[in-house]
Amino acid sequence: MERKRFRIAKTIGIAAVLALLLCACGTSGESVTEVSGSTVPLGELTLHGESQEFRDTVEPENPSGYYDIYDKYEGYRYYVMTGTAENGSSETIRSNAFYVEGETDGKVREGKLLFLDERDRNFSDGIEAGESRSFVLFMLIGEDEQAEAFRIFYNEGYEKVEKASEYDHEVDVTVKE
Repeated sequence: MERKRFRIAKTIGIAAVLALLLCACGTSGESVTEVSGSTVPLGELTLHGESQEFRDTVEPENPSGYYDIYDKYEGYRYYVMTGTAENGSSETIRSNAFYVEGETDGKVREGKLLFLDERDRNFSDGIEAGESRSFVLFMLIGEDEQAEAFRIFYNEGYEKVEKASEYDHEVDVTVKE
């Protein structure tokens, strides 16, 4: 009888530890904000979306000389939101401070948020304090898929986010088609 109680207690203890571990493995986000309009608040950075469209490639608005481009992939297209980003903080905010996912037809797709330089000729790695610049937010999706939402993850102080499970804030942006 004593041995049976010990096994039951041991089993309950193991179950409790496993439950705690599973909770710890979930996302660490403190806040989730849902946005359905064209203004996307990301802490002290605000995106003002001006257009949303499908494109075969993603490149700067006014490319010149050597510039970065996200090429066409057979069977895929890009869903792209463009507009103006405003940095209301006193620090430079880097584009690698954001981890972006797209959602399409129930599937999670990789996304990206990029800023353009002051002449919209090339992608920039950041936006300076107090500055306004053009931005490009995009996801690569299948030709037959429909974009549903962007999920943008970031940390306090805009520290680099490596994956969606390591963030302080999540902003879900419903796309308009």
